[in-house]
Amino acid sequence: MFFSLRKNQKLYYIGCISSILTFIFWLLPFDNNFVPILRLTVLIFFFAVISDLIVLHQKIWGTHIGKGIILGSYAFITNIGYAISEQIINEVIQYGYINLYYAKNFVIFLLIPMGLVMLMSIIFCLLFIFTSLFLTVIFFFKELKNSKLFNMFLSNSFEPIYPRLTMAIRFIIFSMVTIMCVTLIRNNNEAYAQFLKSTTESFIYTFEAQTYSRCVINKNEKAIHINDKELIVVKKEKNNYIFEPQLCKPRLINKTYNH
Repeated sequence: MFFSLRKNQKLYYIGCISSILTFIFWLLPFDNNFVPILRLTVLIFFFAVISDLIVLHQKIWGTHIGKGIILGSYAFITNIGYAISEQIINEVIQYGYINLYYAKNFVIFLLIPMGLVMLMSIIFCLLFIFTSLFLTVIFFFKELKNSKLFNMFLSNSFEPIYPRLTMAIRFIIFSMVTIMCVTLIRNNNEAYAQFLKSTTESFIYTFEAQTYSRCVINKNEKAIHINDKELIVVKKEKNNYIFEPQLCKPRLINKTYNH
C-alpha cells in the first residue's frame, strides 16, 4: 500500500506514524523524551505541505489563466516589497526620499522569511476554507458525492488512491500549519522589526555611506549624498548608528579660502 501512494501521501503517512510515536513517547515517564520526535513530525508535515503547494503551483501554472495569476501575483508582491523597504529605510534614516538602491534590495532580501510565512498563512487559510467546503459537500450532499462528475473531479484534481482520507488529513494539517504561522508572526513581530532596523543600519553604514566625501565631514563619519547641497552624515557610536542630515560644505571652497 505504501509504495502505491504519491510522494505527498507518503509524507502524510510517515507523519501520521511519527505523530503516534510522539504521543507514545509523551506518555512515557521521561523528561522531554518526545521533543526530538515531535520536531521530526513537524518537519515531515512541513515537507508534505510544501509538496502539496508545489503540485498546486504546477497545476495552476499549466493553464494560461493560472500563469497570468501567478505572474501578476509576483509583480504585486515585488511592488509591495519595494514599498515596505522604502518605508524601513525612511524609518532608519528619518529623512526625506533617498534612493539607496543596494540597501533597498538588501531589505527586500531580509523581508523574504516573514513574507513567506505571511504568504503561506494566506494560502493555508484559503486552502482551509476550500477544504472545509469540500468536506461539507462530502458530508451533507450524498447524491453529489456519489456522482460520476464529482468523483472524476476528485480523482483528477488530487490523488487517485484514498482521496477522501488524504483530504481529511490535509484539513487537519493545514489547520495546524495555519495556526503555527499566525502564532509565529505574532510572537516574533517586534523582534523581527528590531532585527530589520539594526541590520539595515549596519548595511547602510558599511556599504552605502562613503568614507570620503566632497563635503566636509569629521574623521570617524561617513556621508550619504542626497544632492549637491544636502547629505546625511552617518556616525557609529558603540553599537548605535546616528543619521544626521546636514548642509554640504564643499571641501574645495574651504581649501581655496585657506590659501
